[in-house]
Amino acid sequence: MSTHRVILASAGTGKTYQLSGRFLALLVRGVAPERILATTFTRKAAGEILDRVLKRLVDAAEDPPHLERLNRQLAEENLAPVDAERCLALLADLARGLHRFRIRTLDAFFVQLGGVFALELGLPPEWRILDEDEINALMRDALGDALAQAEGLEVLDLLRAMQKVEASRSVERSLLWTVDGCRDAYLDSDEPAWDRVNVPDGLDDERFAEVMEELLAMPMALTQKGEPRKSWIKARDALHELARTGEWEDALDKGFLAKVAAGERDFDRCDFTAEHLAVLEPLLEHAAHCILAQVRRQNLASHAWLERFEGAFFSRKDLRAGLSFEDVPRALAPAEGTQLLRADFDLGYRLDGRIDHLLLDEFQDTAPPQWRVLEPLAEEIVSDGSGERSFFCVGDVKQSIYAWRSGEPRLLSGLNDRYPQLAEPEELVDNWRSSQVVLDSVDQVFRRIDESRAFAKHAAQTEAARTWRADYAGHTAAKRLPGAVVLRESRPPYEGESAELPPLELAAERAAALAAEAPHATIAVLLRRNNHVPRTIDLMRRRGLRASGEGGNPLTDSAAVLHALSALHLADHPGDTAAAFHVASSPLAGALGAGDEDVDAPGRLSLDLRARLAAIGLGEFLAELLPAVDAAADYGPWDAKRFAQLVDLGYAFDRREALRTTAFLDYVRDTKVEDPSSTQVKVMTIHAAKGLEFDVVLLPELDLSMTLRDPAVLRSRPEPDRRLAAVSTSRAHAVCGLDPEGLGAIRHEEDVRHVQEALCLLYVAMTRAAHRLEMIVRPPKCGTRTLSYATVLRDTLAGEPADEPGVVWRHPNNAEEWWPEPPGGAPEAAEEPRRAPRFRAPQTARDLRRRSPSAEEGGAAVQVGELLRPRRFARGTLIHRWFEEVEWLEDFALDDDELMEIGASVERDVAVRRKALKDFRAMLERPAVQECLTGGDGEVWRERRFAEVVDGELWTGAFDRVVLREGKAELIDYKTDRVEKVELYRPQVLGYRRVLARMLDVGEGEVTAKLLFLELGTVREIG
Repeated sequence: MSTHRVILASAGTGKTYQLSGRFLALLVRGVAPERILATTFTRKAAGEILDRVLKRLVDAAEDPPHLERLNRQLAEENLAPVDAERCLALLADLARGLHRFRIRTLDAFFVQLGGVFALELGLPPEWRILDEDEINALMRDALGDALAQAEGLEVLDLLRAMQKVEASRSVERSLLWTVDGCRDAYLDSDEPAWDRVNVPDGLDDERFAEVMEELLAMPMALTQKGEPRKSWIKARDALHELARTGEWEDALDKGFLAKVAAGERDFDRCDFTAEHLAVLEPLLEHAAHCILAQVRRQNLASHAWLERFEGAFFSRKDLRAGLSFEDVPRALAPAEGTQLLRADFDLGYRLDGRIDHLLLDEFQDTAPPQWRVLEPLAEEIVSDGSGERSFFCVGDVKQSIYAWRSGEPRLLSGLNDRYPQLAEPEELVDNWRSSQVVLDSVDQVFRRIDESRAFAKHAAQTEAARTWRADYAGHTAAKRLPGAVVLRESRPPYEGESAELPPLELAAERAAALAAEAPHATIAVLLRRNNHVPRTIDLMRRRGLRASGEGGNPLTDSAAVLHALSALHLADHPGDTAAAFHVASSPLAGALGAGDEDVDAPGRLSLDLRARLAAIGLGEFLAELLPAVDAAADYGPWDAKRFAQLVDLGYAFDRREALRTTAFLDYVRDTKVEDPSSTQVKVMTIHAAKGLEFDVVLLPELDLSMTLRDPAVLRSRPEPDRRLAAVSTSRAHAVCGLDPEGLGAIRHEEDVRHVQEALCLLYVAMTRAAHRLEMIVRPPKCGTRTLSYATVLRDTLAGEPADEPGVVWRHPNNAEEWWPEPPGGAPEAAEEPRRAPRFRAPQTARDLRRRSPSAEEGGAAVQVGELLRPRRFARGTLIHRWFEEVEWLEDFALDDDELMEIGASVERDVAVRRKALKDFRAMLERPAVQECLTGGDGEVWRERRFAEVVDGELWTGAFDRVVLREGKAELIDYKTDRVEKVELYRPQVLGYRRVLARMLDVGEGEVTAKLLFLELGTVREIG
């Protein structure tokens, strides 16, 4: 097989396919999994690689075309073909040894290294990675420690030096701003790097006084009437006052000095004379001296503050015996000292196996500190001439969107120069994701990117656009897919309305329309900023369209959760009467022991809550509230689902042994929890969408500045794998221009990097779309041309205006039926699939074995092939959801419209819901169904969840229906099958009966268990 490979994979060209293929090739060759290290950047991506490896073996074992495709890739690696039996054998070996796989994130690999090298790193034996909220709390504590350690005058001098011209900025804001914006640069640089500003000589006091007098005496330009121009007089007086008070940056911002600094020789259409320049040029030199001296002082003071803070922060983390993920690679490969991945440090022995094959995914996002850890291992492998070790790297510099967290794409582009042993990079351009219409639109934008006038303001912008265009290669669709691309214009904002709202509204409208047009299509609204994600989700929900953010949303979208959080807040703040009112007026009041008397005097309730929390912990406390949530009429299924997820967070948080509930409240508000029911529409940032694909992509935030905000720190890194050579706090372009060789050069490098990354972000956003891409811009303002995506798109997609109102441009080859083929179409004829090996649950477990009655259906053996096939339970889930609304049939009064609305949370397709509703109404008319659901006496549980320990095993699931009458219980399990599969469901129903008997503390004989076949209208008792 080819030993070393570097692959440049454009969006959608199959980088995961290539990496999984290399992994499979190594396994076919007989390489043990523990000798292969495959790294990526997210747990989801790592899981996808592992899933792809296993699934490709399953597919190859079952399907000849998949086997042929696998063998084609093996042939590229100069390996003999395999047959289905060989794939089955490999699959069985891998399944038995999943624990030996080294497919993981870089962070996870580094944490493992930190564990085996803990002694060399000086770490305590039980060190751990701190959670993000813990890190934030420790940073605030470290800020106070650093200030407490400094003398009063020292702090004052520090703040004066760090402060720019914003005198209103608070002490805490100044210091936190420096920490947040500059800390990464501090950790990846030496002190001399912060002293790269060239400060020219200024005027002495005597000469400065003379120039100031000359300024006042300087002749003014005259009008046609021979009178001094008022604009000149105003500019002169303003300059004199600013110079007198030392406000040089304001003086440089406009007026005479701004013109001279920019190299212009006129002001208000009147030329400067030699006499004018004799006064203004010395003032500019003195301004440069004062401003640059202040920048230098600020840089050195910032470094001093960061050094003091870092010492306090390290001490705080040391007390917790913890590190952040960012700390670990810097500890493994410090600026000075020994790198721990050298061969003489016995890495293979410590990891229980030498790493012979290194597979690096998304290499363009690797940060220099991370690469410095991997570099010794990579050099060792590449330099090995035996042919038994290999280096494989895949990435795309066009998708480098993590410069803000030190991602360095030049590591990828310069890899072959660094290692001549590597073959020339292989470029993948055939796109397997998107339609040609989408790809043509992407190509049109980026092949003309340097033609946009948006990049004409600064030389760095022009350079960035030209470099991007020079390195850009087009795309070809590997599959014939329908597609459409549209550039839309939102309405103008109403008076007093935020200009950002109309594009978001239009995105919500379009998402709802497209979801109705293609109910099976996945839709994503991609934003530039996180703070607009909740707002956009709300706009969609107002239109009846359920949406969620990537990774979910905080649990605070549930009323039940908010009531519980108020109770926890009250436990920590006994005087908060507003929280007491929220608790006492909620459906949880009874379960919490809250009454009206606690509203004005909540002390007793707060004390009781604290006592309960101290006795049983957060998880158990919240779990005890679950029955109250289930029983409350004011809460719905959404509240029940989200509260169950809150219980899980509570149990997880209990491990920290925190004494205050405030920390848990912050944790809940900041933690996103996925809502598995809302999968069609996602709202997320473009960064979060990296690596994902959707049938439809909507881009509504295109008018923001392309770089969003000025960087907090300017950095220069001439060598991509080395530490920063120069660092400065960020200053305006005019200030940087005063030192073109020092500060100006750093600023230029930073600007080029920022614009290039911004273009990468646009490329990533557009290439997430498989079938339809809609971009939304605001109406243009006359005379303005900002550096924004909207400007770039208008310039590069210019052509004949579309004839539809609100449409600026559409691709001429747009398909009317743009949507993908619905899933579950007629399957192609295929041979009888081979059976995959049977896998059974292990006989023992470290903790409680987890079981679910629903998993007992049909026995314990599960075929891997069945697990990987799509499930089509929409109709059954809908009918179950509607039967959940039936307590007693004689009292059931929901009409069709209400049921259709309830069903929308399960199935977006109106036609599917309508057909299922017709079946549901017919089921209600069947005598056996009516007999089971009428009676009107007894307590009824509907879709009641449980988690019960039975004989040392934890059983979880939900009962469809339970009726309790005088110590007896009737359990009914709904089935929508068209055939009575009594024996298939018997183990499942007996499992439900066993759990229910345990919950009620009665014998199993006291529980009657029935299968109600709704479609057939029959009921079968299970004994």
